[in-house]
Amino acid sequence: MLGLVFCAVAFALAVPLRNYLTQRAALGATVSQEQQLRVELAGLVQQKAALSDPAYVAAEAKRRLQMVKPGDTVYVVHAPPLPGTRQPAATRATPAVPWYSPLWDTLSDPVASSPAAGPAAPKPAATKAAAPKPAVTGSAATESGASERGNGGATSTSRAGAGR
Repeated sequence: MLGLVFCAVAFALAVPLRNYLTQRAALGATVSQEQQLRVELAGLVQQKAALSDPAYVAAEAKRRLQMVKPGDTVYVVHAPPLPGTRQPAATRATPAVPWYSPLWDTLSDPVASSPAAGPAAPKPAATKAAAPKPAVTGSAATESGASERGNGGATSTSRAGAGR
């Protein structure tokens, strides 16, 4: 009988004690979040005060946007990179083929690019075998390379073997 009373008291106290401890933990998290927000607010108030200063705004416009006042002399220095410094990977790895080339290839020959096309339709017999065209790159691109893609005479690069 005494054990039954002890269990009843234990169960009666367990739920409120668990709620109390959960609420204390939530209160501690809320207090720490409030302190972080107060620190952020202090930083934002300082930033607001700085942005209301015309001298600071002028200095930031000059630094970030390269703006100058009328009458100022502007010097632009293009220094070569220092020896031994490495360029970021994003500037080193430039693709040789533009991103739109695979798209143009699928549009120019939809039968070959479609995996579910089924049996290919018979192609008309060619009277003369077409030799692969040489690659044209960069500023040496001609209008013939651009007109292959149908982009109205704009220069582009073509790949060897692209004349399918």
